[in-house]
Amino acid sequence: MSDANKVVEMFSTSKDFSTKVMDAAQHSNREEVKRLIRSNGVTSQIEVYFNPDGIRLEFRSKCCQLLVVLRWR
Repeated sequence: MSDANKVVEMFSTSKDFSTKVMDAAQHSNREEVKRLIRSNGVTSQIEVYFNPDGIRLEFRSKCCQLLVVLRWR
């Protein structure tokens, strides 16, 4: 799923993006986290879950589901 690849690429290459997502998650602002992720052209249905240890992204399409788990550093 190319959308998951887009998001992982942004986390790995953009410290600014990563910091903004982590900050929004730490403030329990789920809508801002989703907005930031969608700002990279993500069109898949996505569910976002986060806790003090990291973030879990569930990408869904008609045929499959992809789970991406990232830990904060």
